[in-house]
Amino acid sequence: MLKARIITAVALAALTFAAPAAWAVDTSRAELEELQRRVDLDPKSPDAHFDLAMGLARTVKLESGYASLKKVIELDPTYADKVIAKYKPLVDQNKQNVEAFFRLAFGYYFKGWNLQQTDPNSVEGAQSKALARQAFEAIITHDPKYVWGYNYLGYLIAEGGDLDKAIEHWRQAITVEDNAVAHFLIGQAYMRQGKMAEGVMETATAMRMRGLNP
Repeated sequence: MLKARIITAVALAALTFAAPAAWAVDTSRAELEELQRRVDLDPKSPDAHFDLAMGLARTVKLESGYASLKKVIELDPTYADKVIAKYKPLVDQNKQNVEAFFRLAFGYYFKGWNLQQTDPNSVEGAQSKALARQAFEAIITHDPKYVWGYNYLGYLIAEGGDLDKAIEHWRQAITVEDNAVAHFLIGQAYMRQGKMAEGVMETATAMRMRGLNP
């Protein structure tokens, strides 16, 4: 178990911080630099941090995106409710609005996360995370080629403990677009299952793909 944790920590650090960066097609280097510039100009703006988090969420910088979302909650503990209030009407008006769905899903997820920090057994927290999962399911229903929908849906399923089902979604993501994040997540799932050799192979694939995309 300790060995698996050490490998996971080292692999995540390499995937997230090693140079050169493998920018996902959804968020370009220039776009990320602009989003970071806005944060630098107004570091106390939860809006700026949330926009940066949404940009990072579609790159290999998983930990950086997560840290940005946590910063949003630190600046405004009610921000997740504001995200939901803003984007749910947009989704209700247009189910094809994948960007609104994507942001709504994260609003639901981090509302649930925040509630469960106070009470791990929070019913409202669990319900909010369930709504996040439904939102990601809706994203891939309306846009079956949206690779990030599969990646994050798999993440939520894995968080619930069904690693085999999560791996199915990440494999589906790879059929849409062979991407380092899906391979990385599969690798971590295999390690959690005790399949160390498979986990190392998938993680190595993620590292190699990252190196091929400067």
